[in-house]
Amino acid sequence: MRSQAKAIKSEFSNIVSEIDQKQKLSLDSPFPKEKEEIFNLFKKLDLNKEKEGISYLNSEGDLILWLGNVVDPMKALFSEEEKVNFLQQKSSFLIRHKASVYIVFLQKVRKDEYVIFYRLLAFSPKFKAPYLKEYQFLKARLLSNCAIYYWDFREDVSGLEKLFSRHKDEYLGQPRLQDEIQPMLFPLRNEKNKIVATVTLSSPALPEKISSQKENFLLVFYLLLGTSLLSLLIYFVKSPSFYRERKPLPGLLIILILIGLRFIFFPLSNLEKIQSLSIFSPSSASFFSLWDLTKSPGDIFLTSFFLFLIMGCLVVYSRTLQESKKRKPSLLLSLAANSTLIFTSLFFIFIFQEILFRLVYHSNINLLRFSFDFSFFLLHLSILLFFLVSFFAIFIGLRVASLYSLNLILPLLILFLQFGGYFFLFKERNTPLLFLLQASIIFFALFLAFIPKFIKRKEVLFSVFLLCALFIYTSLHYSSSSRNRSLVQNSLQNIIKSQEPWGIFLLNQSLPEIDEQQESIVSFLRDSEPYDLAHSLWQRTLVAKFNWYSSLEILSPEGELLSRFSLNVPKLYGFDLDLPLSQEWSTSLLNIPFMGEEKDILLAYKDWLEEENHLGRTILYLSIDYDMLPFLYSANPYFELLRVTSIPSLNQFNIGFAIFDSEGKLLFNPNKISSGIAPAILRKIETSQDSLWSFFTDKKRKFQSFYFMEANRIYSLFIPKKNFFNYSAEFIKLLFFYLAFSLFFLFLVSLASGKKIRNPFWSLSNRVYISFAAIALIPLLLFTFFSRSFFAQIFTQQFQEKAEAQVNFARRLVDEFILLQREEMVSLTLPPEDVVLSISSTISNDVNLYQDGKLISSSRREFFDYGLLPELIDGEIYYKIQYENNPFYTQTQKIGDYSFHNITTPYFFGNSLLLISLPFPLEQEEISKATEDLIEFLFFISAFFIAVVLIFARGIGSTVITPIKKLLKGTKEVGLGNLEISIPHKPQDEMKTLIDGFNAMVENLKKHQQDLADMSKKAAWAEMARRVAHEVKNPLTPIQLSAEHLLRVYHDKNEDFDKALKESTSYIIKEVENLRKIAGEFLATSKETSLQIESFDLKELMQDTIAPYKKMLSERIKFKEKYEGQDFHFMGDKGRIKIVLRNVLTNALEAIRDQGEIEIKASKGKTGITFEIKDTGIGMEKEMLNRIFDPDFSTKDVGTGLGLPIAKKIIEDHGGSIKASSEENKGTKISIKLPLQE
Repeated sequence: MRSQAKAIKSEFSNIVSEIDQKQKLSLDSPFPKEKEEIFNLFKKLDLNKEKEGISYLNSEGDLILWLGNVVDPMKALFSEEEKVNFLQQKSSFLIRHKASVYIVFLQKVRKDEYVIFYRLLAFSPKFKAPYLKEYQFLKARLLSNCAIYYWDFREDVSGLEKLFSRHKDEYLGQPRLQDEIQPMLFPLRNEKNKIVATVTLSSPALPEKISSQKENFLLVFYLLLGTSLLSLLIYFVKSPSFYRERKPLPGLLIILILIGLRFIFFPLSNLEKIQSLSIFSPSSASFFSLWDLTKSPGDIFLTSFFLFLIMGCLVVYSRTLQESKKRKPSLLLSLAANSTLIFTSLFFIFIFQEILFRLVYHSNINLLRFSFDFSFFLLHLSILLFFLVSFFAIFIGLRVASLYSLNLILPLLILFLQFGGYFFLFKERNTPLLFLLQASIIFFALFLAFIPKFIKRKEVLFSVFLLCALFIYTSLHYSSSSRNRSLVQNSLQNIIKSQEPWGIFLLNQSLPEIDEQQESIVSFLRDSEPYDLAHSLWQRTLVAKFNWYSSLEILSPEGELLSRFSLNVPKLYGFDLDLPLSQEWSTSLLNIPFMGEEKDILLAYKDWLEEENHLGRTILYLSIDYDMLPFLYSANPYFELLRVTSIPSLNQFNIGFAIFDSEGKLLFNPNKISSGIAPAILRKIETSQDSLWSFFTDKKRKFQSFYFMEANRIYSLFIPKKNFFNYSAEFIKLLFFYLAFSLFFLFLVSLASGKKIRNPFWSLSNRVYISFAAIALIPLLLFTFFSRSFFAQIFTQQFQEKAEAQVNFARRLVDEFILLQREEMVSLTLPPEDVVLSISSTISNDVNLYQDGKLISSSRREFFDYGLLPELIDGEIYYKIQYENNPFYTQTQKIGDYSFHNITTPYFFGNSLLLISLPFPLEQEEISKATEDLIEFLFFISAFFIAVVLIFARGIGSTVITPIKKLLKGTKEVGLGNLEISIPHKPQDEMKTLIDGFNAMVENLKKHQQDLADMSKKAAWAEMARRVAHEVKNPLTPIQLSAEHLLRVYHDKNEDFDKALKESTSYIIKEVENLRKIAGEFLATSKETSLQIESFDLKELMQDTIAPYKKMLSERIKFKEKYEGQDFHFMGDKGRIKIVLRNVLTNALEAIRDQGEIEIKASKGKTGITFEIKDTGIGMEKEMLNRIFDPDFSTKDVGTGLGLPIAKKIIEDHGGSIKASSEENKGTKISIKLPLQE
């Protein structure tokens, strides 16, 4: 409770601070003197006019300007002392005025001039009506177990100040009940720490608190249990044994889990927090079923959803049926299987229609009228899911039947016979169209069951979807029409017939309840003290409990009104009741003229006497006029404001009403029809003396009317008859809705299954279709948007013209009253209440009359007396007329949740400004009707345009997109190497030129392919020659060097000649052998032989390769060798690795023109062996470096350009890599990495 108290104090402090900030904002600069500047300052504050207000008082205390929700403080205060006390307040304070409580901030701006800020804290209307709701400044969650008493500044709170000073602003009272926790009382203080309100918080009784905690525990428990079952469900659904292997056990467990999840919602939906949700309220839709599976829209949806999931599980297992082969049963078995399963199909479609009929009959939502109500969406999704369950059940059953049938003849014959019996059995329940659609659905399911390959065809699936949507719509339309007829014929007829008897019963039951207060009535009449006794008496009656339109008056012996309370019964004017004296209650039925119409009113009155002394009279009026029928709209704002709750089932249904006399002439015509009853129908009504249905046409629109006679009056309840356009628009809306839901469901399934969702714009054909559809729909949407604004302007203009005519008429009547006074030469007086009532009755509209912005008389005084309407006219209206001289001003006024128009015009009476104000209903009904027709037109024309666009796009597809697809397919074939393709195209258009060009290109490619083959052979021989030349050239270098070395030793007569001869001969023989191997390798290459893998020592191979170069070039080139590691054994092709080393060494030697150095590094790591051969030759540029591994590229004039490319190929064949780095005039480094082979 302390946390709640803290939150309440914080909320109140925020309001005080907010108003204080606005006050400072308006008074930061010098307060303006001109009224225009003052009013502009008020508007800059951006007040919430429903809850906030500001006013300006001059030095005489007169209200000059105001804006928003304000009161006239001088009128609200009754004594001079109170007025003085009001103007002396130095801090914020509270004013209780009728039904409202305000916190007020008073600020002096100049000498004896004040600005007053108002903030509404509470509004408590004395009437109970759907539009009127109590208001408290606190949020709903803080109002729980909370009572607030607001202290008017005129009330003494010194005792409370003492109490709370002793208890530190928190007083804990004694519990009223044994199990109740102590209540808490604390004050709300203003900015000066003065008490302005007291709040009493009471904790619920202990049993209630235990019950609440128990409910919270159960809610958490059920949610955790549901989450656990859901996790288990996801696990089994993702299990391969369910989706792929389709084992029975996982499927059975999934079905049991789904049933368990649905049953969890039974106790869950009984919890108060869940029941408070609108979708779990049975008021929207509910019907009887087993275990309350359909007791609310939420339960209906959950039942259909879990049934759909269970059927989805069965569909997964039924996929094996599509792969099953047909059996060869006996004729008897085939007959039994087909008969049973087709009968089951009829049973499922009957069950679906029965569910749909029950849903429509027990729903307050018009399922054919699109609404953004969440229950509307849930119910439609439920219908679709129920149908899918039925359709899948039918399909599975017929698929099983197909396995026991050799052909379609026997099933079709059985279907024909059984459906014939079904038709004769239920022909009174359905229309022929519904039977035809049912038969078509079963036939389609049978067709797909026997020929399942058509299931994958989009055209077939869309046709089935269209047929199913049409069946659902037809069923909805038929059931809605039947329901409306039943509602009119039974419920509404009974309501009309029982209105007068029911009113008499309520009146007779209420009179003894008034007699029980005889002592209070007599005391009131004797003392005549101001007291709202009429309201107190009325509240005790049965009439009040039923919110029946009624009025209670207490009159003096002279007929003067002492106290009056009224609920939607206006004060009667110009009607002399002339009732005789009666000490007992006397009742009568009166027909009283009012506002141009005759009203039926039940009247009961009683005179009160004390010792033969007539004290006064009490009169109770009950309206039994047809305006108060719960299914009618009166077009009177004040009447509609207090209208009792209408019949929920009629909120979204269009039903008209009219009353005729026995000759067929209109007596009561709220729907403003222009047709009477045709003579032929009138004769039928008179002769049959019973109700009947018939048709009539009014203003080019057809209606279905229900006529019945009662007390020499003929009553007509009529329903608009739909035309083809209405049917089409409704069906298209339903189709679009179901299509959108189906696409959304498929999207969710794709996400859940992890499939990649294809972009709808990837395909040219899709882009064409979407583009054309957008071109068709965007102008329609713009047209609809601007048309609605256009219609709104038209209706507003019509209203303005009608309202101005009415208000001008009222001005003329006021003129006549003033002129009459002048003619009779009496002192001019303002029109009294009776005159205003007379004006109201003459123009058939309520009238309010203001003097200088303050109410002086009204045709509905009770609305102002009880604080439903402010006694000050809206400040903006007053300013516009008084200071900007507007001849008329129209404004929308809102009371609670009800809005209506006010039109006001000025009338100058001496030095006073009179304002004549008339309320008018919003033209919302007309705009809504026009908007609904416009939306239907949009859907109809959109469907038409989309159909035309799709046909047009289909034509474009056959001429453009189809040839493009053929070209794409042909291009793919060519890409795969198939040059034997040719695309045919007969039409003589631009596409033929493109396709002929493609075919010619393919032919040219075939020729070029042959030419390339011939050239490739020649190039291959040239390439082989270059490679042979290169590989032969490299071994010749050491042979040449060995021979030159031998010759030099011989000429020098060196003693080591024999040794040199032996070594040189050995090198020459070895290189000749190497040449023989090279020749063998090229021969093997032509045969595409693989590597000859063997184990060898790379270090030894390197040393062996560089040995002749070291001996013969030691004077010019210095060789450095560095080996890191011990074991350099490698698994590879030794001969080819030697080619790599020799090619790299040869390039390094040729790069050194004079003296130089070659550095060889080798290292062995865990993953491989690395070689680096670095020379100090001429190097090369970066551009040349990037190309050294390209075939046929060489930096030497006589080079073949094959050495390094061959080396790279060999290294890569061994899984290694070779890289080069170089700097010009510094040298080149070749790095080789060879992986170790396992």
